[in-house]
Amino acid sequence: MTEIELLEVRNVGKQWEGWVKASLVGCPEQLSVKKSLIAQQFGQSLVRQTSFVNLSRTVRAIMEDRATVTPMLRDIENIDLKSMGSQAFYANTESEDQDTDLNSELIKELKDLLNKRANVDMFVEWLDNVVDQKV
Repeated sequence: MTEIELLEVRNVGKQWEGWVKASLVGCPEQLSVKKSLIAQQFGQSLVRQTSFVNLSRTVRAIMEDRATVTPMLRDIENIDLKSMGSQAFYANTESEDQDTDLNSELIKELKDLLNKRANVDMFVEWLDNVVDQKV
């Protein structure tokens, strides 16, 4: 989908509710309320989806640029997980080691993905797995 087409779909999403409401003039109130609610949700969904596509394109361009990924990897190497864990979880010292281990595992997986120049779909799959397994 081109940038112009994406913008057009986004504009349709923003105007959809108004168009449906205008078409419902003279209809029974109950029908108008139900259809307006559905039109609002559909319009918002279109706008969200176009935002996701735009974000995905931006991320894809960044992740394919080795000059951007290399400094990201260096920054990740400089993360002090022990300090981060103690600051975030200072109230519960029992789980601090577990949290540090979990953070280390996630950081290692992220670095592996960055090193092998994973595509956006691979990052999304990884994040889905993290949420399913860890949250």
